[in-house]
Amino acid sequence: MRNRIVVLLAATAFCAASASANLITNPSFETGDFAGWSIGGSASSYGVDLDGTTIAGSYYSDSVVNVRTGEYAAWGLVAASGSPPVNLILSQSINVVAGEAYDIGFYLSIGRTDGDGSAGRTIRMRVGGSQIYTFDAYGSTGDPFVGSDPSNFEHHYASWTAATTGAVTVEYDLSGSGTAVVGFSYDDFYVLPGPSALALMALAGFGKRRRRA
Repeated sequence: MRNRIVVLLAATAFCAASASANLITNPSFETGDFAGWSIGGSASSYGVDLDGTTIAGSYYSDSVVNVRTGEYAAWGLVAASGSPPVNLILSQSINVVAGEAYDIGFYLSIGRTDGDGSAGRTIRMRVGGSQIYTFDAYGSTGDPFVGSDPSNFEHHYASWTAATTGAVTVEYDLSGSGTAVVGFSYDDFYVLPGPSALALMALAGFGKRRRRA
């Protein structure tokens, strides 16, 4: 019973924080574009589109934009082991307070309408130029983040505490696949001030994904 109460309180805190305290502008790209974002990296093919939009040029011929919440998501053609590697960097400047803890993260998917496949993920997150999150993993057949449903997303997140008050740049450095370019979808970016609702949910055993009905 106690765990259920903790889970409920954590989920409520997370949803409330997500709705009101997200420091990221246009976190789900519901403007239909990259308004509020700066774009970097070596990727030359990227965009913001509606759910189900074909991603041309992907290794998977059935690649589509997959949306987790709302109507839009960002996408990019990336190849972590390409010659040279292909990555997409999305960044924003936010204001933080010294001593405050922040949860920073986003969701990714390989949107596919037909086949079952996967691709590696190479993710970096930086704040003020300092790396706070590194993720390198190979893909395998049956990975749950492959598909065209809102549940087919993988959550990447980290916690970070500000040392000084002022503006800092948050960077999401996104890549994956191998030598072939693959279309990834990205949605629901966030920077949430503490206390960490994500930490509460982890302690309570709460799932990482919030699924759209």
